[in-house]
Amino acid sequence: MTPLVTAAVLLAAVTHTGRNALAHRIEDKLVGFTLIGLAMVPFVAFPAPRAWPYLIVSALGHIAYHVLLMRSFRPGDFGQAYPVARGTAPLVAISPAARA
Repeated sequence: MTPLVTAAVLLAAVTHTGRNALAHRIEDKLVGFTLIGLAMVPFVAFPAPRAWPYLIVSALGHIAYHVLLMRSFRPGDFGQAYPVARGTAPLVAISPAARA
């Protein structure tokens, strides 16, 4: 692995960990996740018109995932709910319905 790739992977790990730490501390999870997402907007280009249908479907999937993730934090501990949610996401992504 090149030093640039290693740096990119480490930066991704640090930012993901930082986001999770913020999410754990914020009382209103919906506001927290929204603000974290909006903080990324200045760093991305405006999408092409042909990409919008895919973006909408992807956004709806992400919204559903985050809403369910936030709901799982209510009855359970963050340290228990988050690993279970992260572990089930790949199963949903490779399900027969997702391949259709």
